[in-house]
Amino acid sequence: MPTFKVKHLPFQNSDHAPILLEAGNYFERGKKGKLFRFEAMWLSREECSEVVANAWRKEVGADPHMRILNCSRDLTKWAATTFGSLKKKIRKVEAELGEAQSGRMDTQTLHKCVGLSAELDELRRLEESYWFARSRANDLRDGDQNTSYFHRKASQRKKRNYVNGLYDKHDVWQEEQEKLHDIVSDYFSDLFETENPSLFDEALAGLETKVSEVSNARLEAEPRGIIRASLGEVFGEPNLCCVMAWYGGLAMATM
Repeated sequence: MPTFKVKHLPFQNSDHAPILLEAGNYFERGKKGKLFRFEAMWLSREECSEVVANAWRKEVGADPHMRILNCSRDLTKWAATTFGSLKKKIRKVEAELGEAQSGRMDTQTLHKCVGLSAELDELRRLEESYWFARSRANDLRDGDQNTSYFHRKASQRKKRNYVNGLYDKHDVWQEEQEKLHDIVSDYFSDLFETENPSLFDEALAGLETKVSEVSNARLEAEPRGIIRASLGEVFGEPNLCCVMAWYGGLAMATM
């Protein structure tokens, strides 16, 4: 069994091909069939359900395992024909769209650009669905574990969300942590403070009043009398003092 492998790499900036020596327990691996995975983007085509139904009806007397195998084979063939390589299709449509946009723009070319743009949007949507499924699978598999994948994702997110500096109210760039804290604090303090606006009566003159002053006074009043009467019916007078004491303490705690 050989313990090394020699590779000739492509020519680059020289007329000599680089040679790469891979040391270690190297052995030839036979080609393995790809594991079947159902892609969410297949559901965007109505004929997907027809492919499954036809494959399931192929062998009526077969066991469920054989029927599932037929479905996976037929779906794989159908997906290869229907979707093919999304990357190649996207590059092809992008090239066609760029070529159309660089030429003379008339009505026919404009309609062509619109059609190619819609096709490109659909291909990118399918590609996004493809990678989103894998991203979610990775998060579910590795997200709760202390793995390099999780740390890499967290580091990238932290780097992306890190604030290097901010402009203060005088449009001066600040990077010190204390000044950044003051800028953020002052911003939200000013955001939620009143600037003493006037002319409230003129601004509200056109609004129809729905709640009268009497009804508003009733709404603002504390409902102690109603609660006392209701609790008296439920608990009785001997236990009412304890209940009202508890209610009073709860009201003070929530104020």
